[in-house]
Formats: sequence, structure tokens, C-alpha cells
Amino acid sequence: MGYIIAGVAAGLIAFFVALARGYSFLSAIGIYMLIGSSAVLSAALLFFVTDSVMRRFGLGRNAKQAASEATEITGTDPMNGLGTNDAIRILAVDDDPFILDFVPVIAGKAGFADITVASSAEEALDLIAASPAPFDCLLLDIRMPGMDGIELCARVRRNSAYSDAPIIMLTGMRDIESLGRAYKAGATDFLTKPFEIAAFEDRLKSAHKHCTLRRNDQLAAQAHGISRQGSKGKAGLYDTLVHGALPNLIDHQSLQNHLRQMSVSATTQARVTAFKIDQLDLIYQKSSSAQFMSLLSETAEVFASNGFIMAYSGNGTFVTVTSQTRDIASLDFEQETGRMLNHKLSKLGADLGIAFDVSVGASVHPQARAIDRAEMAIKQAIGNVEARFASKCADRTPPALRLLG
Repeated sequence: MGYIIAGVAAGLIAFFVALARGYSFLSAIGIYMLIGSSAVLSAALLFFVTDSVMRRFGLGRNAKQAASEATEITGTDPMNGLGTNDAIRILAVDDDPFILDFVPVIAGKAGFADITVASSAEEALDLIAASPAPFDCLLLDIRMPGMDGIELCARVRRNSAYSDAPIIMLTGMRDIESLGRAYKAGATDFLTKPFEIAAFEDRLKSAHKHCTLRRNDQLAAQAHGISRQGSKGKAGLYDTLVHGALPNLIDHQSLQNHLRQMSVSATTQARVTAFKIDQLDLIYQKSSSAQFMSLLSETAEVFASNGFIMAYSGNGTFVTVTSQTRDIASLDFEQETGRMLNHKLSKLGADLGIAFDVSVGASVHPQARAIDRAEMAIKQAIGNVEARFASKCADRTPPALRLLG
């Protein structure tokens, strides 16, 4: 944030000086943009050069030595409060040499020193293939020559070793419109360039927490002989789904991240809507694993074809985010979705002897300036669809699941 403030201040000074010297308003605006952007880059470069000189001549040795001593004594990194045996390996991919030099510096200051860099998607894929163990977290620039970051993200997600690894997209201000495609390709979070140091550290710490929980789950599963979700057997009725489990879906946490980090202007246009496959508990009992996943997949496809970013939150409930203006919580939309599902899943419906119905809850407009806007909007949207489902069950007999024949 300091870089941006410095750039705005320098640009404004140049703007008023230009007006005072008789330049036209448009010329002054051009000078403001030129000086402002140059100031941002210069401030970032000055920070990087200063830090490099300090590290080279050992001026920062005392603080780092104290951190090292604390780590030796307690086994904990005081910069992030996490055990040293929980360190994560990060792969950063960007075609900008400055970013590749800058990222390891600020990541190291946050306690994340194990970073490998690549200047292209192709080089990143080579590093992934050659690595003896998977990287724990990936930072991918969206706009790169040749294969871009979104395609790279999709390629990485097809590798089973990276099915639920945190993937953070690095994007310029003008790339925000690409984020929907990035999330659908498997991204879990994003960071806007130029970086705010605190925001960058928060993303890495969040990724670290995710990796630690995943490792603990894997160890617990191995100790008890339990397979991971989706690898064998039938997904639980109340399970959420991770990236890659089904097309057209992102995981629940990524949906929250997407909504939480929207700009204020984008949030005012966003709508959060939940919809539910009626009586999924009975469908779950009657279906095989393949049939159950097919139902979820076809339902996701129906909504994804209308441009929604969506996650499956368990118990037959999907949560979507869209900028569409039309009210999707109408009876007509419910009926049309049910018709499309029964058409797409006619064989499954005949095999199970059922017909499919969907409940759609009232849309929620997130509170743009609320810190917990994502959690609040999603919770309210799920509450709305549960209320809609309960109302339908009370108004008609038989309930939502209809037997055929």
C-alpha cells in the first residue's frame, strides 16, 4: 500500500505543478499517470535494492540471528508461529524478472524461504515433472507469453498430486475479469499486482495453514487406514468437494476467497445464490457412487452454462456467485432447471425410479464494506434455500422427491 500512496502523492504534485505552468488539463492528467506509475516502481525498486544491500553486508543479521536462535530453542519460527517441520515448498511463475526477484525477498521476510522460481509456464511444468516431491503451493502469473497462468493452472490440476494444493494467481488490476476463468481452472486465491506486503504475507500464511491441515488429515487417514475423499468409495452426503472432483466446480474456500477479495464496485453488482437438489438424502441412498457424482456433475453443468462461479457445499446444496442482474430465485427458474436435469439424467432417473426437483433460494447482495461479507452472504444464501425447500415440502404432497411409475 505504501508504494501506491507514494505514487498517488507524486502524481498529484506533478499534476498541480503542470497546471500551474500552463499545461492543459489532459496533458496534466498524462503527467500525473506517468509520474505516479514511475514513483510506484521506483519505491518498490528502492526497497528491493536497500534490502539486498542490507542482506549482503549483514546489516539485518541481528534480527535474523535472533529468529534463528528462537527457532533452535523452541522449534518454532517467530515470524509465523509455525513449527519449522511444517515448512512448505513454493513455486512462483512469472515472466517479469523483477517479480521473480521480489517475491522470494518478501516471502522470506514472512518466514517462507523455500521458493523456486520459473519465468514461463513451460519451465514450471518441467520443474514440476523433475521435482522429487510435489510443491506445496503455487504462485502463477495470469498473463504470460505462450501458455498463460490459467492454462497452466488447469494443467497442474490434472496432476493428481496437485488436486488440492493452494494455487494463488498473480494478477494486474486489468486482469480482474480473468479471475472467473482462473477459479474454474482450479485457482484457490489471487493477489493483485503491485503487491501489498501484508496481503501477500496473509495469502502465504493461509496457504501454509491449508497445507498443514492437509498433511495432518493425510497422516490421520494413513494411521487409520482411511482413503482420502474421492479416491475410493462413495463421497459422503455432507461432504464438500475439492478442486478437480467435478468439472465446473471450485471448492468452498475458493468461493469465499473470490467473494471476499472482490472490489467494492464488483461486490455491489454480485449476487450470491444457493440452490438445492430436493431430498438428496433419499437419492443418495438409492444411487451408486458413480450415479451420485453424475447427478452432482450434471447439476453443476446446468448452472455453469449460465456463467455462474459455483461450489458444492454438501447435502445437495450448491452456492453460486454471479453478476447477472436477473432474479434467479423464481419459480420459473426452478421448474426450468428441474426439466433440464430430468432430460439430461433421464436414464439415471429411470434406473432409480425418481424425478429430480431443485429449490432455489432468494439471492443475496453482499455488504460491500463488511469484513466478513463472504461468510455472511454465503450463510444467508444457504439459509434462504433451506427456507425455500421447507416451504415447498409443507405446501405439497408427496415431498420433493417424486417416484416414477
